Amino acid sequence: MLQRFLPARYVARRASPRQVGDEHAVIVVGPRQAGKSTLTWHHLEPLFPSVLFLNAEDTLVREACASAGELADLIRRGYPGLKVVFLEEAQHLTEAGLLVKGLVDARLGVQVWVTGSSSYHLCARTRETLAGRATRVKVLPFSLPELLAHEAGDLGPEGRNSVADRLVARQLILGSFPAVWLAGDDGVRQRLLFEYVESFVLRDASDVHRVRNVPAFRRLLGLIAVQMGNLVNLAALGATCGVDAATIDSYLEILDESHVVTRLRPYAGGRRRELTQAPKLYFVDSGLRNALRNDFSPELATRIDAGALLENWAFAEITKCLDLLDGLGYWRSTNGAEVDFVIEHAGEVAGLEVKASVLRRPEITRSSRSFLEAYKPRRFAVLNLGLHDSVIEVGQTAVAHLTPRTFHTWLETILGRGILPLIR
Repeated sequence: MLQRFLPARYVARRASPRQVGDEHAVIVVGPRQAGKSTLTWHHLEPLFPSVLFLNAEDTLVREACASAGELADLIRRGYPGLKVVFLEEAQHLTEAGLLVKGLVDARLGVQVWVTGSSSYHLCARTRETLAGRATRVKVLPFSLPELLAHEAGDLGPEGRNSVADRLVARQLILGSFPAVWLAGDDGVRQRLLFEYVESFVLRDASDVHRVRNVPAFRRLLGLIAVQMGNLVNLAALGATCGVDAATIDSYLEILDESHVVTRLRPYAGGRRRELTQAPKLYFVDSGLRNALRNDFSPELATRIDAGALLENWAFAEITKCLDLLDGLGYWRSTNGAEVDFVIEHAGEVAGLEVKASVLRRPEITRSSRSFLEAYKPRRFAVLNLGLHDSVIEVGQTAVAHLTPRTFHTWLETILGRGILPLIR
């Protein structure tokens, strides 16, 4: 029975709960079809079959979960020897957070695992009540190190480099959702991405999030796909979609909490000359964005959106590696100087500039120099498609030039980790 929940090919994930005990719930969040259930079942496999599986998409399950006290009593009376309660698709419950709190507080002597695609329905309404009661795990589409570890195996440096280049090329166009990645061919992968768009727009937006104006919601997604990485103008987006700015803001909240589109806030750093309001928008997965654009052309050199795609890829890969206490933003000054990404970790900052060009020699833009002069970070990088393994000193900053293949080596150094396979 358990095998129907686990894929034939399992890709090891970086995401993992750090604390699992009867006094804590494990809340696994992330976009639809990112592998939340697979990760959970992988961890629970040693405890099977002492697992009570409750899928909140089922009407009867939702009725049974209406009262945490009644559900706890049912578990005590009807399931002796139970070790785990696994609540799937919890975003379909009206008050998932209160239910989780009640199950933990009931002290049933069982682990409580919860999955859901909406942080809002799992946490936001009851954020304080879950304090100290829940360990949160975010599962996003596959990262490059996860894919490389799975597909490159014990290959030598040249073999790994070749595989890494191939993986990045596919990530940029088709993204990294597990079902899409493991599908048989590109035609099937594209169809799955189109289905993902429709299921989110037509199902989740209207049924789960109660979006009344679905056509406007759909238009907003299309606009974000075109303007990915640009500063957000709520009024302009609202005018194009035929709704007011407040409605656009609420739609962006839904997209953010559902892990489809993320609002990247500006990094302020205490400098008055910086812009500190308008966010930028990035997709959690480039394949989803390309499905909205209906453009899966694999030739990056001929795509006018190559820069946006590489920038979104960098954003997504950084996000997959950050911990809750890490920070990510962009930097933009009032005189127009801009740095694509600023990573905050352990009290230090590092900057990243993304250039979808094949650099032949080290280059530092005027904007990047402005950032280096203002903050004097120890590390800065220029992600490009040609120059790699080149480090120059600019003042007290080590400026590395990276390709996507070498990007994670630099990133894991910034984050002080060595737990992922390094791509060299």
